[in-house]
Amino acid sequence: MSFQDIRRQKTVLAMRKRSLDVGNGDPRRHLQRFPSDSDLYRKVLHKKAMSHTNLHKKFASCTQLNKPAQTSQHQNCKIFKYAEKLTIELNKFYFQQVKENRVRVRRNKSLAFSVVFKALIHAQVVSDRFTLGDSLRSGSRQGDMVEKENDRFEFEVPVYLDGNEKIFIHRAEEDGFIRLQLEHCETWNDCIDSEGFLSANLVRSKLQLTMKNAIKNLNHDVEQGADEFPRGIESLEVLCEGSTIVLHINDGFLVVELIPTIPIPKTSLEWCRRFSAKSGPPSDVVGKSCPLPMSDPETLWKLSFKSEEKKKFISLGTTKFRVLLSLVEMRERDKTLRELSLYHLQTILFHTGDKITDPLKWCTDKIGDRFLDVLGLLEKLLENKNCPHYFLPQANLFSSMNSVTVSTLKDRVRRMLKPSCVACSVKTICKKG
Repeated sequence: MSFQDIRRQKTVLAMRKRSLDVGNGDPRRHLQRFPSDSDLYRKVLHKKAMSHTNLHKKFASCTQLNKPAQTSQHQNCKIFKYAEKLTIELNKFYFQQVKENRVRVRRNKSLAFSVVFKALIHAQVVSDRFTLGDSLRSGSRQGDMVEKENDRFEFEVPVYLDGNEKIFIHRAEEDGFIRLQLEHCETWNDCIDSEGFLSANLVRSKLQLTMKNAIKNLNHDVEQGADEFPRGIESLEVLCEGSTIVLHINDGFLVVELIPTIPIPKTSLEWCRRFSAKSGPPSDVVGKSCPLPMSDPETLWKLSFKSEEKKKFISLGTTKFRVLLSLVEMRERDKTLRELSLYHLQTILFHTGDKITDPLKWCTDKIGDRFLDVLGLLEKLLENKNCPHYFLPQANLFSSMNSVTVSTLKDRVRRMLKPSCVACSVKTICKKG
């Protein structure tokens, strides 16, 4: 037998053996080119010397579930400074989205203001406890309404006093709150407790009753054709949300919180100046419901620096204004950031402005840097769980926020400050709603 015949015979035997193996085994075995995740995990489990942490890391690396994404996997991920990219995108975000939504907010505010003013005119017919005289004399406008959400506002309703009464202001144990002691005031005798303090809770109850009757009369006049709602208004209703009186417009499409307000007498302004070293004295006291259990929430009135805040807001430069409105718009689109109120954002911006006083650092070309400065201060305040009131440093605006909310907010702000991917983070921050 020649050498070639022997080689040919071996080849035939090898092919016959291979065909027998395929026939006895899984015919699709040759398709299983890669092990499954379960096989990989089982293989890792056999390594007895591994700790639980290392085992988790090994399995994660095997399955590539937690493997950091490479730069090539992100589109437009180039090497650039985060602040520079933010400056470009924030300016686009402001002009293309923020300004457009601000138009809608102004329209909502104008509509809400016209409705509230009409309702309060009818309220004066029902009761003389609340008056629009001071508002009319001061030239009250829709801009005086405080924005809380895009579709939720706050309106201060002036409380009428006789003019013959004596008002004494007592500082409360809680920072930012006082008690009012009235003497010789017949209009509010039924709202004064045994110690002579005016009850904010009872005043809110009187406001609710007055507004309820006023809206009832207004609805009746509209049905009879004797009056009409402003254009775009179909329904009006007064409700209570806890201790807050709210006016629902068009079945809650717009909501206005009604807050009883008393101007601080000029004779007491100098005494009230001690509350704040940064500005003038508070201009009013407001009957807002207290967010925390306090010594006597029934009689507590909150100090309002509305006039000073308005002056501060008007003096904001272009960059500060754009940073604030951009943050407000981002808050509206982010469920986590909604835990912060607009007042929180405004206060943090005021504090940042005091820390960075150089006007050149607030030019529009630096908006990205200043945006990160505001976020950095916010992160620090969340870390300490203490956001000082701008005009009352002893008052903590985070006092009513629970630890879980603070922790969630802190993580969200940190991801905005130090993203793993700059381009994708900017795209997320300035995403279109």
